[in-house]
Amino acid sequence: MGNATQIDIKQEYLIPFHIRILGLFLLILGTVGTALSLYLLLTAGTYDWLLWLAPLLGILGAFIFYSHYRLQIDLKDRTYTVVTRIPFIKAGKPERFEHITKIYINEVKETTTYTTRAAMRYDSTNKLYKAFMKLNTGEKVHMDTDKIQEDLEARVKKYLEKLGDIYQPEREL
Repeated sequence: MGNATQIDIKQEYLIPFHIRILGLFLLILGTVGTALSLYLLLTAGTYDWLLWLAPLLGILGAFIFYSHYRLQIDLKDRTYTVVTRIPFIKAGKPERFEHITKIYINEVKETTTYTTRAAMRYDSTNKLYKAFMKLNTGEKVHMDTDKIQEDLEARVKKYLEKLGDIYQPEREL
């Protein structure tokens, strides 16, 4: 989670799950191919086309598999940053706020339609729970996501403990 003055929340992956599996495959293929090519180069003295292609596949796989979003809240400076993390690259701009007025959880339904070659359709619906925080500026920022509401609520409680006096809930009339 970071140090005492910062909350670091890993949010969602940048790439869908099925493509991340391809990234993991490329990462493994690139690692094995590089090792094999270096072995052939050092033992037999032969230069193989895998020597330059395999590391590129491994790097591409790492980009696909490890890319994700993070929310970083700096409690000391009262800033938050939505960070896009790709291996070796970190992009995001800090935004200032005074306090958080509300934290809430929404239920979101995701529907995916699959179509086969025989023109049969299958619909798949999943429930997700997303936690948001509303800032004094009126902006709403996505905090965290989970498929299990109780797990998300437990993490949100931990975030609330760390936020301390930055969380100042609105009073209902």
